[in-house]
Amino acid sequence: MKLGGRDGCLQPKDILDKETIMNRDQVKGNWNQVKGEVKRRWGKLSDDDLDVVDGEYDKLVGKLQERHGLEREQAKKEVDALYDTL
Repeated sequence: MKLGGRDGCLQPKDILDKETIMNRDQVKGNWNQVKGEVKRRWGKLSDDDLDVVDGEYDKLVGKLQERHGLEREQAKKEVDALYDTL
């Protein structure tokens, strides 16, 4: 995986703070509880999709792109908004 801008250097948006990492870990650890809210927000995601995601941030973003036709940045914003409410 290549991080950074065109020159390959890390950009501020590429660096995750401790709180973000903890929140993502918490979602993964409580995925069974979070799945209900994910299905409520994004009804086109199937149970099989949610099993594949298994609490992984990037997989959830990818499934939103695939099933809901969102651009990557929009999907990230929506997942971030969900994580902020948890």
